[in-house]
Amino acid sequence: MSDDPVDPAQLPPCDLLFAEGGSLTTLPKTLERLSVPELADVPLFLHVDFLQGLAKDDDAVHYLAALPRVNGIISVNARLLTLARKAGLLTVLRIFLQDSRSVGRGLKMVRSCRPNAVEILPAVAGIDVIDDFRSLGIPLLASGLLRDHATCERVLAAGFDAISASSHDILRSA
Repeated sequence: MSDDPVDPAQLPPCDLLFAEGGSLTTLPKTLERLSVPELADVPLFLHVDFLQGLAKDDDAVHYLAALPRVNGIISVNARLLTLARKAGLLTVLRIFLQDSRSVGRGLKMVRSCRPNAVEILPAVAGIDVIDDFRSLGIPLLASGLLRDHATCERVLAAGFDAISASSHDILRSA
């Protein structure tokens, strides 16, 4: 979700929409564009960490929960996700894997905020630790550094439930 107009016709078929970036002032127009009939039934998640002009507090979560097109949020912030679940939103915890400690911290965060799904970045790093996260019993998404169809296939074959990519070409080939 950048400040550039979203053209729903350019989006590949998908099961979820992740809107990342943009500003609070352009959010209504973006939500309108993503409410066209061919996308109206696709759940929409806003990445709140990248949404300019929105505080990361209780009021922000309640504001987003009141928007009719928003089904959930994505964040690295476990506290925000806990608030969002209480407000009736679906949640995705985004975890960056840098080393073994980040795996442990990520698992601890999942257990504390109980998101509906986890998005692991970079995707290729997730291949080696997927079993640690699979034991949590929630959907696992892989994202980041998905540069070609072969990488997408390796990630999905490792056991991820889905991939998230900003490249329409990658999504069309996966």
